[in-house]
Amino acid sequence: MNSMNIKSKEVPKDVLMVGICGLGGVSKSTMVKAIYNKLSNQFKGKSFLDKVGDVSKGYHGINVLKDMLWHKKFLLVIDDVNDKEQLENLAEGHDWFGEGSRIFITSRNKSLLARRKVDELYELPQLNWGEALELFSWHAFDRRHPYDDFYTLSKRFLRYCQGLPLALKTLGSSLFKMQPHEWESELRKLEEEPNMEILDVLKMVVVFMHNLIQQLGHKIVRDEGLRNKGMRSRLWDHMDVKDVLKKMTGTNSIEGIFLNLSKLNNINLTTPAMKEMTELRGSEVVSGEEDYKVCISSDFEFPSWGLCYLYWHGYPLNSLPSNFEVEKLVELSMPYSNIRKFGEGNMIGPSIGDLERLGLLDLKECKSLGSLPDSICNLKSLKTLYLSGCSELNGLPKDLGNMTHLTELYANRTTTGAPPPAICCLREFLILLFSGFKGGRTYPSLSSLSASITELSRLKVLVLGRCKRLQSLPKLPPRLEELDAHECVSLQTSLVSSSDVVEGTSRMMSLHKTILERIQHAPKSQFCILVPGDKVPAWFQYCVEKSSLTIRPDIDWCDDGDNVLGIFVCFFFAFKDQLPQIHDDISCRLNKFSFFYPYRDKWSGEHSSNRHMWLAYQPCSGFDICHPETWRDIEASFELSDVTDASEIECGIHLIYKPRPIF
Repeated sequence: MNSMNIKSKEVPKDVLMVGICGLGGVSKSTMVKAIYNKLSNQFKGKSFLDKVGDVSKGYHGINVLKDMLWHKKFLLVIDDVNDKEQLENLAEGHDWFGEGSRIFITSRNKSLLARRKVDELYELPQLNWGEALELFSWHAFDRRHPYDDFYTLSKRFLRYCQGLPLALKTLGSSLFKMQPHEWESELRKLEEEPNMEILDVLKMVVVFMHNLIQQLGHKIVRDEGLRNKGMRSRLWDHMDVKDVLKKMTGTNSIEGIFLNLSKLNNINLTTPAMKEMTELRGSEVVSGEEDYKVCISSDFEFPSWGLCYLYWHGYPLNSLPSNFEVEKLVELSMPYSNIRKFGEGNMIGPSIGDLERLGLLDLKECKSLGSLPDSICNLKSLKTLYLSGCSELNGLPKDLGNMTHLTELYANRTTTGAPPPAICCLREFLILLFSGFKGGRTYPSLSSLSASITELSRLKVLVLGRCKRLQSLPKLPPRLEELDAHECVSLQTSLVSSSDVVEGTSRMMSLHKTILERIQHAPKSQFCILVPGDKVPAWFQYCVEKSSLTIRPDIDWCDDGDNVLGIFVCFFFAFKDQLPQIHDDISCRLNKFSFFYPYRDKWSGEHSSNRHMWLAYQPCSGFDICHPETWRDIEASFELSDVTDASEIECGIHLIYKPRPIF
């Protein structure tokens, strides 16, 4: 809201039209109501139209509206516009309004607002995982988080909803006061037939291809082959797939196959059964971890040169078929597979570099994989590489820096050692995971990081958890937002106080040099670290020995917010024995603003350290302070999901101020 210039005391003389778009239920109406309340005392004429269909219909209604607006300084909110005629009848152009007028228009249809040529267009983002879980929980349990017995079930419903607020609210409300076995039943029903209340509203939503919207297409596909399932363009029902493969009735109409083996016993996959599927573009096979239910021979042939997408969870053979020719492949995902090496004689051998379109390669938990061919570095289009859990992988190709578009590398729980020096050539790099193993296993040589890592100028996430020999950290990249060094018990520099003082604060406050530099270089972007620690740092202004606290700052920082850069929060937790199994996020709630330390890798078990500190920085620009009176007091609360038996807990808050002029 700050970026919409609503904080100014005087409204400029020009007429400004602002469009706000987003999915149903993402608080567009809430936002414009807050804006309306904030600005209404600056205008003599004002109107909030939340039933635009009634107002915009009829010649008389339009003339009344014109008379009301004509050449007057007016504040107008038009909420939930869904067609061009409504918008033309209610706000045809800037010349309807007097100088200084402000018009805010909300719609689910971004293109409608863009065609209207609004002066500024804001698109509200989809909910992240933590926000979606909280919204769902309020409707399903009337509380912020699920009950323990419902946590896994809630996650399954969240995957179904894909962050769509409408679905979260509707499904959450429908499950209220139901028992777990009833949730299971409802989930099975949803997989077969979608919720009609949601689908009725989805007809008006033209945004992203969610799972819910995909189900609208399922009905169309079923109608393609009512009698002959092999004539359908897509097969996703496990019994339909089994029937087509067994009877060998597949045709060139089939473009995609999804096979869920968790619902089937062993199945034979043969070349003749798929021979006629010459137009196959995508295939997905899912089984349990290391539960190989598909029987195929080493001479099996995929039917199509045009295969673009292949996901095979639990591929049973040691290598891919010798004639695996997939030059158009964009995504190759084979997690939990039995692959030992990318051998000679197929496209995923030394010639893997010929896959010019491949953007994602997922080999996580391939525990027999020992090496990667050097030619993998020729994948110029590859953006994401998953090697997590490849416990026998003994190294990364030295020329990794040649993969010019690589942005994400997940090499946690491998034996690859330190990242190759060439990785610092990857200027687009965003996420790097190099955490170690649970228990006693460690990286053989990762005692320090190269100082050149700071050259990864766009790196946002660096995860080094359980690198128990890691002794020091270099200067960190300037845009880093998340540093995870949990269980780095040999780390000597992470918590050593520096004599440097954060610029602009009048209080004694020393920080580790890398954190200090992080704030100085990017005071308007968030970041967090998770490291071994003994307590909340002494320089924090406010600290208590519990998981929540409320403070009232010395200054009225909401009205004088330009003098405050941001807020530090800290959460320290310790356990008497070993760190318990932690499955989910660390969450922090600042008043009504929530943020999370995301679960990126399992951290638990037989650790030599059971004391950790999570330190996070949130810039003020990230807060939506539409009602300053609600921010006079700052309340922070922390939660470590599924953990209730910590022996020690502390939390703290610290405000970071801008430099004050000397004269």
